[in-house]
Amino acid sequence: MMLFNKLSNLVESNELTKAEFESITYGLTNQQSRLFLFLTNNGEANTIEVSSQCSIGNVSDCAKSLTKKLNNNGDSRQVICLTKPHINQFNQKGVLGYWRLVEGASNDKR
Repeated sequence: MMLFNKLSNLVESNELTKAEFESITYGLTNQQSRLFLFLTNNGEANTIEVSSQCSIGNVSDCAKSLTKKLNNNGDSRQVICLTKPHINQFNQKGVLGYWRLVEGASNDKR
């Protein structure tokens, strides 16, 4: 309880954001925390941005484990990935995943 009060005081004094507070209290791993904070602060981001800016090798695995941990803590938010058409540097068609943290959505890729 003392740790919770200390963290609550940090949030109230604007030294810790709500997302940083949640990251600590949910017991997120370092990778989960980086993904959670990145998506909370930036909204949607593609796999390349998430991987490079958050130093996460397997974004999909991290997103699944983050969603599970959020849900286990009573938080209905989920990390989802929507794929969009993409033309790579070799002018070839492909798809690129775009990640978002959303409130209680389906975890299906669309």
